[in-house]
Amino acid sequence: MIRRSIAALVVYATRAAARYAVTMADSETMIVARTLQAIGSLPGVLAWRNNSGALVDRYGRLVRFGAVGSPDILAIVDGLFVGLEVKRQGGRMAPQQRKWKAACERAGGVYVVIDDPAQALAVVDAIRGGVHETAQA
Repeated sequence: MIRRSIAALVVYATRAAARYAVTMADSETMIVARTLQAIGSLPGVLAWRNNSGALVDRYGRLVRFGAVGSPDILAIVDGLFVGLEVKRQGGRMAPQQRKWKAACERAGGVYVVIDDPAQALAVVDAIRGGVHETAQA
């Protein structure tokens, strides 16, 4: 029920959170920052940026960090694990991200692709049993 409600909320998420408004010119990095600002200060929410990738250290060694395909933002909302993958409008998930999403959901977590901080607020609202619980996708 939670996953269905969250999906419906993401589809119908309000863009009313003007101070977190996103423009087409915003990068995913900017959307991540605004999303963390929007949900990070809510009571009962612990959220952080999840970096993954690789770099060459000063000795020329390749160093990998983070789980391949893991979401941009990891959060715990009232005890429930939430992964938020941020994409610009029209962006698509890579195959590794789809695998991570499936694994997260099999383990009982929530994984949502968002393109606006208001959608993240709607996800938190849905997890908490908000008024949008019966919205249809």
